[in-house]
Amino acid sequence: MADDKPPVANGMNANGEIASLDGLRGIAALCIVLYHAQGVFAFWPPAAFLAGAFGKYYLFVDLFFVLSGLVIARSSARLFDSDFSARTYRSFMRARLIRLWPVHLVTLAILVVIELSLLWGVERGVFDPGFAPFDRPEANPVNLLTTAFMLQSWGFHDKLVWNVPSWFISALLFAYLAYPFVLRATRGLPRTSRAAFFVLTGGVLSLALHAAYELDYFAAPHDIPFIRALLAFMLGCGLSFLEPGKWDERLPYAQPVLVVAILACFHLKAPDALSVFLLALFIRSLQFDKGRVAHALAARPFRFLSKISFSLYMTHFIGLFLIDSFGQINHEIPKNMFRDEAMGVNIAARFALLILFAWAFWRYVEEPMRRWLTQTPQAATALSAGGRP
Repeated sequence: MADDKPPVANGMNANGEIASLDGLRGIAALCIVLYHAQGVFAFWPPAAFLAGAFGKYYLFVDLFFVLSGLVIARSSARLFDSDFSARTYRSFMRARLIRLWPVHLVTLAILVVIELSLLWGVERGVFDPGFAPFDRPEANPVNLLTTAFMLQSWGFHDKLVWNVPSWFISALLFAYLAYPFVLRATRGLPRTSRAAFFVLTGGVLSLALHAAYELDYFAAPHDIPFIRALLAFMLGCGLSFLEPGKWDERLPYAQPVLVVAILACFHLKAPDALSVFLLALFIRSLQFDKGRVAHALAARPFRFLSKISFSLYMTHFIGLFLIDSFGQINHEIPKNMFRDEAMGVNIAARFALLILFAWAFWRYVEEPMRRWLTQTPQAATALSAGGRP
């Protein structure tokens, strides 16, 4: 989602964004893809042990929430402190919707076309998908309407409908709507106290919420995603408000240890609250773009992944569905590609295709739509004030 421009000496790229956090966003998007695609490893004997190895990678969504809060607060906190008006609020939300809604609607439209194709095939007896199109909990007219308006995570029904990953932007939308009011309510606090409020309120309550999920206090998948998003978003805001301290001088040296600790927590199935805490600490260590890991994350491959990260996140579930549907065609070529002995090539090909499709979607859909919608001076001002999602 960022322009492909090289980082400058102070660790920020030409858009004023932190290069290492940009690279982290790209890796996080790829890890979410890995989380959703991990089941395919079960069909390739040499890698069958990986089939459930990435079960905790859904926590990278929380990393996205924290990153969004950090970036948005860096770019817009002063604006709302000086001018909290309906005009400023509309401008901010317009910028956020320009980033999210068009891509969301296009991916949703693709899924509607797929559902219509399934309906056509069922009515003519061409194939039997095993369900009735437009008449199942995952895809029906009611949740199509709520999903179109990005409300599927607000408690009206199961959040995992239509384009499953899009529940994230629905929850993020709630955080965007609430953020200016929380910011305004804390305007009178000294900067240190304000930072402490956001870090402690967002961080402690976010960790408590994750602990409650794991203790089954909420019936899955009703995990109050909009509150989850707001709390993690507030934690990110708090990280942006924190003044650099002595610990921040030492944290970059701990980056390799933090990476190992985070991966260990994920793969050893440690409590989610601990993993989220370490992710937030890792983000803080990257915030000033110092350290070996920070410099590595600013490399061109990671910046490329960051550039297409939103498109990759929003399209990969559709891509996985289409790839697996290809294997159900009654023809020798697709059948051979899905045999156990060919699954290694199949897995490599599907990741390559997902990245290629995400790049094409970014190049020919996301970017053109964003440019078209930001042609007016008002929209350009809104985006410059609002930063990235």
